Amino acid sequence: WSVTAQIIALTAMGLVLAFRKRIPFVSRAVALLVSIYLLGIVGWLSYGHIGGGKLFLLVFILLTAIFFGFRASLIAICIAMLTLGVIGYIYVSGRAETEIIAYQYHKAISPWVTAAFTVVLFGGFISSGIAMLLRSQSQILKLLHERSVFLDTVIEQSNALFLILDLNLKLQNCNERAVSTFDIDGFESTGKSIQTLLKEGAGSGRLLTAMADAIETQIGTHVEVQHVVGGEILHLVWDITPLRS
Repeated sequence: WSVTAQIIALTAMGLVLAFRKRIPFVSRAVALLVSIYLLGIVGWLSYGHIGGGKLFLLVFILLTAIFFGFRASLIAICIAMLTLGVIGYIYVSGRAETEIIAYQYHKAISPWVTAAFTVVLFGGFISSGIAMLLRSQSQILKLLHERSVFLDTVIEQSNALFLILDLNLKLQNCNERAVSTFDIDGFESTGKSIQTLLKEGAGSGRLLTAMADAIETQIGTHVEVQHVVGGEILHLVWDITPLRS
């Protein structure tokens, strides 16, 4: 009867696969997970610890994580543990018995059919799920790289002075206009506090205070500051924009 259950499950999965364009992804994933979960129960009830029930439940948890994320996998773990508790109680209380001997089990045809079915099923779906994750991750990395290059190009070609700081007001990046204006080395100055790069003065103090307030409140602001650079007084309006990445 366990092989019959596997054939029914495989037929159901085949139908879902055949009509996959008409069935939403979530419905397909749920159908797969439910089938694997039920097959896990079949394995435990028919062969006990000798059967493949534990492998089915393990893959049930793994595929849940691949399809729906870590939190969903925690729910799957709870479901698997509850299932094991119920089935364990059934066996321990004597409500179910199996007289399968390991040698006879290995000589029978059905366990090998089950093994072949399991390898094909799990190998196909797990490899497809991992490939989907890797493909999605590659696309995200590509988009982030393109966005980073675009932003760097916009910043570099702008006539404004750009200074990009972290939450500790340490320089992370700047454009050529800022480098030439303040006579700083963009590469060597990376990681240094903005306070050490700007000349001390009332204007710089107001600017640092405004930056600290923007970090604290996460609200953008602007401040007009006079900087003394190379003996000249520069009148600048700083637009301070806090961003969370």
